[in-house]
Amino acid sequence: MGQDQNTTIFDTVTKISGHLCKTDTGEHAMLLYDDATSFRDIYSSHCKKALQGEGNSVMILYHYEVKASVIQTLKEVELDVENREKDGSLIMIDASEILSKSENIVDFLRYLMTAEMAMKKRGKMRLDIIVDMGCFYHLSRVDEIPKFEESISARTNKESTIICCYHSKDFQRMDEGPRENIRSHHMKSFAIVQDG
Repeated sequence: MGQDQNTTIFDTVTKISGHLCKTDTGEHAMLLYDDATSFRDIYSSHCKKALQGEGNSVMILYHYEVKASVIQTLKEVELDVENREKDGSLIMIDASEILSKSENIVDFLRYLMTAEMAMKKRGKMRLDIIVDMGCFYHLSRVDEIPKFEESISARTNKESTIICCYHSKDFQRMDEGPRENIRSHHMKSFAIVQDG
């Protein structure tokens, strides 16, 4: 549909999902979503497309829903969740659980990179990480977000694609300066608009 001065691409769930599936390994993207339904549509569509590729894997760090809901959403797009979990190509974890165990952002980032190494050991070539950034708001660690985003951009080992997902209401609660700083660390930014 178009871009604004921040090069955010405003488009439908279907088209954004298509854009995300074309990201290269090592890319760091941002997604703004307004509601749980559109976010579920994005991550389920992305997972299905990503896992169709040989040697691909996906990690979903969810926040505003429980694992059973994530599983149900993925099953609705006919993804064989049980077998994908068994073979290690699909990992689903509560982002708050990981962040709460991380003393600092380096620990959180280290967790993501450890997952990346584990995927390589399983013979996987690519890991797509989908992080619901709501965990930072829930745990009152919003001030750490810019450092986290900067650390992802600065990492030297770029064997995974990381999609940082923000609920629009959370993102708008931040001052304009931090928002612009966060946008600047992403190679691509997307915002979902409704069809019609």
